[in-house]
This record gives sequence, C-alpha cells and structure tokens, in this order.
Amino acid sequence: MDWKDDKELMVLGYALLYDIEINIVHHIVDCFQDYYGGSWRRYIDQEGNFDKATYVGLIRYFVKYPRVFPHIDTHTNKKLYKLKDIRNAICHMKPITDKEFQFLVECYELIKEIISFENACLIRY
Repeated sequence: MDWKDDKELMVLGYALLYDIEINIVHHIVDCFQDYYGGSWRRYIDQEGNFDKATYVGLIRYFVKYPRVFPHIDTHTNKKLYKLKDIRNAICHMKPITDKEFQFLVECYELIKEIISFENACLIRY
C-alpha cells in the first residue's frame, strides 16, 4: 500500500468516525429527552459538561444509564469501547491496518443499525 492508498483509507476512516460520533451524540440526546422530558439536561450533565464529552465519555452514558439505553447491550458497548484506539490513531494521523479499518466499518454498521441513521438528525445544533 502506498501513501496515496493510506491517505484515502484515513480520510474515509475519519468520515466514518465522524458519522459514528455525531450520531451517538444525537442518539444520547434523543434518548435522554424521551426518557426524562424537558429536564433531560440536568441528568446528562451530572457526569460533567456533556458538550465537552470525549468519545469514551459518550460510550460511558450507555453503561451508566441502562434504563435510558436498554437497546444497547454489553457486547455493543465493548465493541464501541474497543474502537477508541483506532479512533485515536486516525485522529492523530497514525496509519491504521486493513483489519482495523474493517473493524471501524463493522462499528459503523452497528451504529447505523442501532440508531438508524435515516431517522437520526445529522446536525441539529
């Protein structure tokens, strides 16, 4: 694989990560609004400032609030948590392997299935 192939893989990887993260954020907000109603922000900010949450911080909401996210099981949480190392590599411009890229695609498909990208608001705020 030459540098051009690496670059294309990294750009595509970053695009997949962006879709995963932005849709996780919107899914968390939607689920908190559905569960807690108008006071949802008070609950979500108990962990700190939600708007500044890291990727791992976002995934922790799924574990911390299983009643809000009953559709996200332990297997899914572990898979999303495992993605953090690949995410960090891409975000810090470190090349990833084809195997890591395939895992990223698996996680993208998993999130797409869980959240249903068609119904998620991509960028609301």
